[in-house]
Amino acid sequence: MWWLMAEARKALVRCVLAGSAVVAMVLAVSTSAGAGVAGPGPVGARPGDVALAAFPAALVPAAEVGLTGVSCTSRSNCMAVGGGFGFIRSAELWNGARWHALNPAGPARTGLEGVSCTSSSRCMAVGVTKVASHDLAFAEQWTGRRWRVLAARSPSRDDHLASVSCVSAVNCMAVGGDRGFGGSHLFLAEHWDGKSWRLLKIPTPPGTKYGTSLSAVSCTSKSSCMAVGTYDNTSRVTFPVAESWNGKRWRILPTPHPGGDSGLDGVSCTGPASCVSVGSSLAEVWNGASWQVITTGLPAGTLDSVSCVSPHRCMATGGSESSFGVTIAAEWNGSAWQARTTPSPGDGASLDGVSCVSAANCMAVGGYSQRIGASLAESWDGKTWRVLATGKLDGLGGVSCPRVSRCMAVGSFLNGSDTLDALALAQNGTTWRVLATRNPGPHVNQLSSLSCAGPASCMALGGYSPDGAFWDTTLAERWDGARWVRASPGLSAGDLTGVACPAPSKCIAVGGSLVNDNGDQVNVALAWNGTAWHSLSPPTPANATISALTGISCTSPSNCIAVGDYSTDPHGSTSFTLAEAWNGSTWQILPTPNHGVSTLLSVACKRPSSCMAVGSLSLTWNGTRWRLHTTPVPGVLLTSVSCAAVSACMAVGGDLAEAWDGSRWRVLKTAVPGATLSSVTCTHVRQCMAVGQTDSARTLAETWNGSSWRRVATPNP
Repeated sequence: MWWLMAEARKALVRCVLAGSAVVAMVLAVSTSAGAGVAGPGPVGARPGDVALAAFPAALVPAAEVGLTGVSCTSRSNCMAVGGGFGFIRSAELWNGARWHALNPAGPARTGLEGVSCTSSSRCMAVGVTKVASHDLAFAEQWTGRRWRVLAARSPSRDDHLASVSCVSAVNCMAVGGDRGFGGSHLFLAEHWDGKSWRLLKIPTPPGTKYGTSLSAVSCTSKSSCMAVGTYDNTSRVTFPVAESWNGKRWRILPTPHPGGDSGLDGVSCTGPASCVSVGSSLAEVWNGASWQVITTGLPAGTLDSVSCVSPHRCMATGGSESSFGVTIAAEWNGSAWQARTTPSPGDGASLDGVSCVSAANCMAVGGYSQRIGASLAESWDGKTWRVLATGKLDGLGGVSCPRVSRCMAVGSFLNGSDTLDALALAQNGTTWRVLATRNPGPHVNQLSSLSCAGPASCMALGGYSPDGAFWDTTLAERWDGARWVRASPGLSAGDLTGVACPAPSKCIAVGGSLVNDNGDQVNVALAWNGTAWHSLSPPTPANATISALTGISCTSPSNCIAVGDYSTDPHGSTSFTLAEAWNGSTWQILPTPNHGVSTLLSVACKRPSSCMAVGSLSLTWNGTRWRLHTTPVPGVLLTSVSCAAVSACMAVGGDLAEAWDGSRWRVLKTAVPGATLSSVTCTHVRQCMAVGQTDSARTLAETWNGSSWRRVATPNP
């Protein structure tokens, strides 16, 4: 689990998800009691909570950040979740024969850390969601068919939930950290009663500093739970901590500290007087009266999770601290630990979650600190651990149709070796076919935006990891009518997020670039002349600390509009819309209206004096000024827009599609409920193509005929 948090701390201010660049934002968030976002809200919402109403699902979450939690109710039913502080949520369902990827609901920048299932049709998952600069507690429930977001409580608006334990579908306990900007200061505990989440008072050791958080909880009844974690004292020494719940209150239990920095990461109880907890080179046993340290005999490392089927049968898993990092597992027989050999398919492998339904049937999940974009699952049969292939994860993030029924779409897919590869599909008439792409990265490659000037001329942008450790290099590929070829400018992570090609050898790409270790970011624009890229140096607002251009539209090589957002504080807690015009030689910042914390993600121009921009709001450009328009579902993030005429535009975001008739937006019913639409392009007022991902993590394409959306069959490699 720790490697995941370390990766997140190194992440950019903007996390480029497969399918689109998603900027840090908050959409119509209210923090005053009684206020909230208009429109439908999550189950259990209360006045004073940070509203998560009508946020779209994640934009093609084709890059997992490992799996961190798993819960099994039988040998043929397990739910695994992940994403955590990488804010790229994922979920996979095990049916006894294979893993099947799911597409969890919720805001775009959300990660899941823990899960607890009481049946095949009832699971609770918890984690964290990013809203502007705030980390908020997050929860959602699996109903057997789909996920639904629940309103978790966030007392300080810098919170997270790390673990959850349910004794029934209407009785769950979740724990985590509170006031955690830069590291938690207080413990956090919440209870689900089947209708709403309720904050519980929970003591925190006095004099705590950063690094104070509860990491796991285990309940055997509604009046008996055990939570464990860590806290730092004023000298920054890390201590283990344990607290018990008796149905009315939490109390801190004396916990042995073997010395140095040590904490507890996992706990499993089979009764009020029988719990086993594991952590960093540490294991402790609870007998109902006290905790006792038990030597594991394992190599230096962290046991992240433990699952007990009886007081004398437990399995713990984690990762070692060797130079390359390998998975580790140990079995408890009631008196001693015994190491169990686990396969480690790659460097930096770790098993962060484990769940056992019997002593001879356990499932463990995890990931790789050196391989983002890859999850890991292993099963225990009582004698040996073996690696299982995780679920397919296919999605489309960009689409462009230079002619009717001649479209190109790009995205990514998880191949049989759990390697993320770039995906390109071409449509010719009524069918789609897979095209071979270039994949320079050993483990992570994806394409997320696309523009085609003609059937034989397209430019696609995305990212890849040269060493498998971080997705930190821009990937650009060019379609010449016969094959995809590299056209990469060699920029750093997620720099280029939008592209427009008004002519076969003329493209302009936009994005943002980090300029220092403080996270300051400036606007970036590059022009493609058919053979090479060169910089166009767009301006960044004078008072901006974080700025990026995320979308662009060109009516000619000398007339383009780019949109994005910027923030004036170093933490990105404020966000303002941004628009810039290119005249062929210089950029000019255009004044834009705002409504609360605002962002723009996409723009479509039918002519120089007629553009539509969308994001957390919608704006129209008349050649002189921008005008703000209301949308039918406030709080929804529209990620892509395309205009077939001045008075005919189509926008998509999450499972929503909206049509513009020149004066107002109206909501349209899409073909696949619960799916994620990431990009749209229109060649005629009655001819649009939208692409994305189904809720079962498969590629999705839908066509609009002027009256309804219809799903089109697409391949899944």
